[in-house]
Amino acid sequence: MKIRKSKFLLFLLIVSPLLSVTGANDFSTSLNVASLVNLPSLNFINYLFLLIFFVGFVAMNGLKTWTNLIITTCFVIVVILILPRHFSFYAFLGIVAILSSFLVYMNDRSGLTDFDEREFRILFKVYWFYIIVGVVVHVYLVLRSGYYADYRMMGIFKNPNQFGFFLVAVYIMYVIAIKGPSEVKGYIVFLAIAFLVVMTGSRSALLALLLIHLMHEFLNRKWVYLATLLPAGIILALFILLVDADKVVALISRREVSAVKDVGNMRLEIFKETWRTSTWEELVIGRDASVGTNGMIFEQRGEGSGIIWLDSLVTVLFYNWGLLGLGGFIFMVLIDIGTQIPLITRNAMIISLYVVASLFFVMGDYYPLPFLLVVLKNNLNGRRGD
Repeated sequence: MKIRKSKFLLFLLIVSPLLSVTGANDFSTSLNVASLVNLPSLNFINYLFLLIFFVGFVAMNGLKTWTNLIITTCFVIVVILILPRHFSFYAFLGIVAILSSFLVYMNDRSGLTDFDEREFRILFKVYWFYIIVGVVVHVYLVLRSGYYADYRMMGIFKNPNQFGFFLVAVYIMYVIAIKGPSEVKGYIVFLAIAFLVVMTGSRSALLALLLIHLMHEFLNRKWVYLATLLPAGIILALFILLVDADKVVALISRREVSAVKDVGNMRLEIFKETWRTSTWEELVIGRDASVGTNGMIFEQRGEGSGIIWLDSLVTVLFYNWGLLGLGGFIFMVLIDIGTQIPLITRNAMIISLYVVASLFFVMGDYYPLPFLLVVLKNNLNGRRGD
């Protein structure tokens, strides 16, 4: 019996989130499954999966289309020119993690991402099981342990933003690959996921979810529904202004107002500081190789000096590869958006998640997102093109 190539990727998508429940908790609270089970870290296996996926996907598709050929050539140039600047195993993993964030722009012609409806339904059910387990553990830990610095839900992950964007990706999978004829069920799924995203306190994930939901309703021509959202949005905005915008933001973020102001807005400050302290040469070609990804952060911990936290793909690209790297990212995004003008397509939902996520973390470090977005993008363009 012939085994479809997609079975391997389905295996990665199911297993990669589970590896997040291993290892010590290094974040502000212990509201996750990892703190409960306290297993030795197996997260390195995720990077092994990422390396296999990246090499396999590029090898099987790199020469299949002109777009793939150009992107593959850029990958090779980056590795040859950038890696010697900071040659180490962790720097190599960091480059793979960054480059894997661009696989969403490559077209799969090998059949690796050819999921059928049954495989998507299996994955959807498995992910909802993970979500339910994460919610139950969150409630249990809050009730058992009492006060925390914040109450942001992390689920099976160790970062609330990761859980938030995982929930958004599950919603995209639902509306693209699974949604049936029942409109009521679709709204129930949206409301359930929206509530859970609020529980994570991830403002960026909530923004991405709302953008994606509005696009989905626009594509389905739900004009009455969209018309009712306009006055509702105006009333909500007035309410926020009258009550206290800072308190509303703190409520959504599930943190104190001071924490939101001091820590919650650091990504832009880190980018501005990198720009301010860079030489002209560093502005153009970057400072270092792969500093800021998980692999490089691990390496820095062994050096005894301060850790350089970059926290977003945009800042990582700028720090590592300067305006050349950042310009390449912007160019790819604009090209993808340009192919949809003058109409909005379902592809815009995936790109919205990708762009918003890129402002807050490196996609290649947040499993299973680097695998899942490539699957959704290729199934959308292949079997479900607009």
